[in-house]
Amino acid sequence: MDIVTWDTRGYGEQFGGLGTGLPCTWTRLPLPRFPEDDAEFGRLADANRGYAEACRAKDPELFAAM
Repeated sequence: MDIVTWDTRGYGEQFGGLGTGLPCTWTRLPLPRFPEDDAEFGRLADANRGYAEACRAKDPELFAAM
């Protein structure tokens, strides 16, 4: 029998997790859900990279362990 569950590391109390949470703010951007061309993909990748780098800057050691 297999048991599948979520690993709540990184969520902290904000989402009901038990581990130490990264102090990051996640919001939705008005970007396409599925990019239809290279330009949309580039905007989505840039936005995701920006969120990740902002999160990394808040706690680099914890971010690296995630």
